[in-house]
Amino acid sequence: MAMKKTTITITTLGLLGLVLCGLVIHLSCNKDDCPCSISNKQMALISYTQGQKVIFKNDATSILDTLYVSDKIFNLATCSYNCNNVYENIEADISFSHIGECELDLYHASMLIHFKGTQDGWYDYPFNGTTYSITVNGTTYNDAHLLQIDSTTIYNLDKPTVPWKCYYSKSKGFVRFYMVNGQIWSKQ
Repeated sequence: MAMKKTTITITTLGLLGLVLCGLVIHLSCNKDDCPCSISNKQMALISYTQGQKVIFKNDATSILDTLYVSDKIFNLATCSYNCNNVYENIEADISFSHIGECELDLYHASMLIHFKGTQDGWYDYPFNGTTYSITVNGTTYNDAHLLQIDSTTIYNLDKPTVPWKCYYSKSKGFVRFYMVNGQIWSKQ
């Protein structure tokens, strides 16, 4: 009889231990600081909201263009996923009449901007982490990232719809574009 009581006690303790471990894992994965999730600080990098419009002006011709955020999508993982999940992201789809189309993609490990060329696919502009100060139309942005690619890699350099360089403010979004055809577009 003593053998049966010992077996029941060990089994009960084991079951309680498993339940306790499961509870600890569940509670830790519901925290905001879960290492596999995008932080609020990172989320703030995509300051645009769905439906937002921002006016840009061509510095040489004074033509206006409207940045329009057609979509903002959140694909957020939970801790039940592998914390190395590179597919967790926030995406903002942006279009312009003259400047072209772009996507802002924020992953928990990096942020990229993709600009669509007219016929030749997409160009990637990675964030390198360095911020700069830039003054555009009397407003100084102290949190601007300089994003650029080698313009010789652009398929058709006479197409104005792809920038070779742009400034992106962490708090305000795009502030200036330098296009491959020499045009400069600035936030108004």
